[in-house]
Amino acid sequence: MQVNSKYTKKTDASEISLGPGGRAGTWSRGASGGGSRSGSGSNTPTSELDQRPSNRFDALSESNVTPGSLDGRRGRGAPLRKGASAGGRGRDDRSAALRAVKDMTTGSGRSSRNQSPARSSPSDISSAPSSGTQTPVEKSLSPVPISDEKMRKTTKSTIEEYFSTNDTKEVTLCIKELNAPELNPVFIEESIALVLEKKPEHRAMVGALLHDMMRNSDLTVDHMCKGLTSIMEIAQDLACDVPLIYKYLGEVIGPMVYDGTLPLNKVKDTLEPLVSLNKAGLVMAEALSIAVKISGKEEFICELWSQANITWNMLLNNDKNVEEFVKDKKMEFTMHTFTQAPPLSHASQVQDELRKILAENKEDTNNRILTLLKTVSSEERVSKEFIRNLTTSVCHSTIKDGTAKGCQCNINLLKERSKILLFSVDGRKDLELHVVYALQQLVHDLNHPRELLRVFFEELYQSDIISEGTFNTWESSKEFPEGKGPALSSVNQFLQWLKNADEEPNEDETVSQTSTNVV
Repeated sequence: MQVNSKYTKKTDASEISLGPGGRAGTWSRGASGGGSRSGSGSNTPTSELDQRPSNRFDALSESNVTPGSLDGRRGRGAPLRKGASAGGRGRDDRSAALRAVKDMTTGSGRSSRNQSPARSSPSDISSAPSSGTQTPVEKSLSPVPISDEKMRKTTKSTIEEYFSTNDTKEVTLCIKELNAPELNPVFIEESIALVLEKKPEHRAMVGALLHDMMRNSDLTVDHMCKGLTSIMEIAQDLACDVPLIYKYLGEVIGPMVYDGTLPLNKVKDTLEPLVSLNKAGLVMAEALSIAVKISGKEEFICELWSQANITWNMLLNNDKNVEEFVKDKKMEFTMHTFTQAPPLSHASQVQDELRKILAENKEDTNNRILTLLKTVSSEERVSKEFIRNLTTSVCHSTIKDGTAKGCQCNINLLKERSKILLFSVDGRKDLELHVVYALQQLVHDLNHPRELLRVFFEELYQSDIISEGTFNTWESSKEFPEGKGPALSSVNQFLQWLKNADEEPNEDETVSQTSTNVV
């Protein structure tokens, strides 16, 4: 997929405060807002406020404790809070300071606006710290329950920032800091709603984000189903403003189902509100189409479909022609079962096993794959189709989808996994050419992400997998024309660099020529 990082981010500054002093764009403290201030409009200097303890739950901003009331000191223009005793006499400064600390440590400060302050006993007053001594807060604040509205506002600011940073860990931290797992479905619902009118790459990014959060157990499948169901229940109303909403929902769901992280039978359950509208099938078909594109193999998605025990009849109205729908949406592969399919060759079985190993991404990935490749006969291993499939699997496994700049390659991972290709290609020029053809097809399937093909070319050239001559042959070749034009345009500078490098004499030639001239 192609993600354009140059888009305008629309953010309501009145609702978002991400940095100290209200400066937007700072994420250094996650959902705490980097020390956001109370909405009282106070002009208290930043240097003084920064001395206050960090409070992720905004308890201080909701109390009547004024800056400076915790240390019992005067002389900073911030008087200590005063209250009325039972006899109507004002408390002294030490009593007020003690009460302020108690309000904070017991959480009573949250209701101090509507309740009279608790009376202090003589023993309390006698044990209060002397003026000029800062009072330690020994008890931690209890988490303040947050509202749906708070979760939605935080989600909005967090997701908008995610589009710029593509930092999944920061999103996870922000949501965790709210300490409200029961509202995770609200986070999911709001995240999806935010991208329904945005670009396809934004929907892919949110799908990838939710997939990663489920994989890392930051979200549960139950959370996901509740959040999706909430969206499905109002989808008909949203369709008035977003006519393609059912396609867009599939675009978000696809990245979550391609590897089984979100089971298809669970997706089917969330689509129940759309069955009577005859829209459930549209969402599922789009999700499966995206899943095939990500996984690179229809057989994988067909297996997931079979395991879920779903039929299209469950998703379509009785008056809908299933056969016609499946053909129109190019879902014919879901109608086949593995028992009906012809047995796979050993080479095909190896390719399937190879992809599973790559998906696991363990430390011994290379060794496991090299051991697996040795079980393939030399004749099969050097076939052009095998090399193209191997190249696609290896290189696709190094791509991180849904980044702010488009699909990007993990270069360090590519350098490591290129050893697999080096073993298989083994310097054969005909096989090198089919490595290039496979890369051309891969970036075409991904809609030519910017710079991706150039990165592949450079790294595989540096790893001695593809030679200069092979690149030149590919450039003039008429074979495999699909996507050739955009591919050539994207690597034009690299090809020119190769030609210029060939024209420059190497160091040995220069030395030899100099010696001859001297003689």
